Amino acid sequence: MLRRLMSTVARLGRQLQDALLLKHSEAVVRNYAPARQAVIQQLYQAAMARIALADETTDARYAAAAVALHRESVRFLISAVLFAQDTTLQGVPLGLRAGAHQLEELVQAQALPALPKCYAEAMSILEQPEPLAVDRLVPAQAARCRAVVERLVHWLRGQVEPRSLRRIRVTRAARLVLAGAVVLGLIAWGLVSILAPKNIALHKRVTMSSQYPGTPSPQGATDGRIVTPYQAHTAIEADPWIAVDLGAVRKISTVKIYNRTDWHYEISLPLTLEFSKNSTDYHAVDRRTVAFTGSKPWVFNPRASSARFVRVHGHPGGCVVLTEIKVYGR
Repeated sequence: MLRRLMSTVARLGRQLQDALLLKHSEAVVRNYAPARQAVIQQLYQAAMARIALADETTDARYAAAAVALHRESVRFLISAVLFAQDTTLQGVPLGLRAGAHQLEELVQAQALPALPKCYAEAMSILEQPEPLAVDRLVPAQAARCRAVVERLVHWLRGQVEPRSLRRIRVTRAARLVLAGAVVLGLIAWGLVSILAPKNIALHKRVTMSSQYPGTPSPQGATDGRIVTPYQAHTAIEADPWIAVDLGAVRKISTVKIYNRTDWHYEISLPLTLEFSKNSTDYHAVDRRTVAFTGSKPWVFNPRASSARFVRVHGHPGGCVVLTEIKVYGR
C-alpha cells in the first residue's frame, strides 16, 4: 500500500514537473527537422481553424455542419500525428481512412497511447458514405454525434506538439514566473495568517455582574458570531459589567465590542472599557459615549497593553447589553 502510494506521488510529481518545465514537449520538438515542424504546424493550424468555426455553431440545429467541419479537422490532426511519428511519409494530408489505418497501426505498435473509447463510434460517424446522414438525424441525435466526434478531436490535439522550441521556452519561462508568484503569494499569505493577531477571546469564559431574566447565556458573547438581538444582558443595577477571562495575561492589540443588533443602542451608554491582570485591580483604558452598533463596533487599539481580564463597565442605574466581544492579540 505504501509502495503504491509512493509510486503515485512520484508519478504525479513527474507529471507536474513536465507540465511546468515542458521537458517532454521540448524533447519531441528537438527531433523535428525545420521542414517537418513547418508541415506539422500548418496541419495543426488548419485543423484549429475548422475547430474554431465548429465551436461557433453551438445551436443543435447546426450539429451536422459542425461534424462536417470536424471531418476535416480530424483528417488534418491525424496527418499531423502521423507526420510527427513517421519520417517516411511524403503526401500530406492523408485521406481520412488511410490516415486512420496508419494511426491504428501506430497505436498497436505502442508508439502512441491507446485510442479513446469514442474512437470507433466517432470514425463511423465521420466515414459515413452518405453526406447528409447526420443532417437527417433529429437535433438531439445530431448533437450526440457531434459530442462523440469532439471527444476524438480533443484526444488527437493532445497527440500533436505544434509549438516551436522558442515558443516552448517562452511558455516555460512564463509558467515558472507564474509558479514563483503563486509560491511567493502562498508564503506571504501564510506569514500574514501566522503573524496576524488572533481573536484570543474566542470561546473564552464570560462573567457578568447579573443576568437579565430570560436572556441567553453570556457565553455567546465570545462565540465569534454577531446574532440578533444580543448575547449578554445584565440587569438594571447599581454596578453592571460584563467581563471576559482570556485565560492568561496576553498582549492586546485591538478590542472590538459589538452592541445589540435591534435598537436602543444608547441604552447602556456611557460605557467604560477596563483591563486587569488579576480580576481585582481594574483600570479604565477607554470610555464610550457615542452609540455603536452590531455592524459598526466600538474599536479600541491600546498601546503596549497586557491583560487577562477585559471588562465592559456600565454606569450606575443602567445595564450592559452586548452581542460580541473580540480581543485581538498574542
